[in-house]
Amino acid sequence: CPIKGDGIDEVIDYRFRDNQIVILSGTDKWNEAGSSPMRTFRNLRKSTIEAGGKAPDRVTLGVDLYDIYMNHPETIQMFKDNQIDRGSLKPEMVEEGVLKIGYIPELQMTIEMYDETFINEKGDVEYYIHPKKFVIGSTKAEGRVVYGCIKDISALYAVKVFVKFKEQFDPSGLEFLQQSAPVPVPTYKDSFACCQPIALGE
Repeated sequence: CPIKGDGIDEVIDYRFRDNQIVILSGTDKWNEAGSSPMRTFRNLRKSTIEAGGKAPDRVTLGVDLYDIYMNHPETIQMFKDNQIDRGSLKPEMVEEGVLKIGYIPELQMTIEMYDETFINEKGDVEYYIHPKKFVIGSTKAEGRVVYGCIKDISALYAVKVFVKFKEQFDPSGLEFLQQSAPVPVPTYKDSFACCQPIALGE
């Protein structure tokens, strides 16, 4: 987590395990014959639980990975098979930027796609979830956000959002100022993993 400001340029390292940041290679990549998204989900779920994390119940795909997952032969066959309840596909928008794809009872996990964007400090559009990656985690793993001090003589302590108004006289007007210094704290950090199932250039 980069922390930048006046005279500050630091990076907070949450010390994730090596197997929490996974890059698939060879025939494990989802665009290769013989690959298996289900196997990927199972392996990450297993390693998360073994590390002491809470059992994952949510898989969030990037926007490009969504197309690859939906068109993967295993996904098509799994949701076509009516002889056993392997899961259900019912895409629906649950909130802005979040498309619920379906549910896999075997893993007790909801599959969704997240395509919300933001403008980075260079002025470029960037996705919160990388288009060719997915995040697996538990909605029961509590996290929190702490807030640092505000560099303003009117701010006496750290607050979530510091607000003040500045009056202008020529031309007449009121300037609204708002500052915040948030830092996310993943309390149960072993409950999450990030995976890149295909090469970024593919």
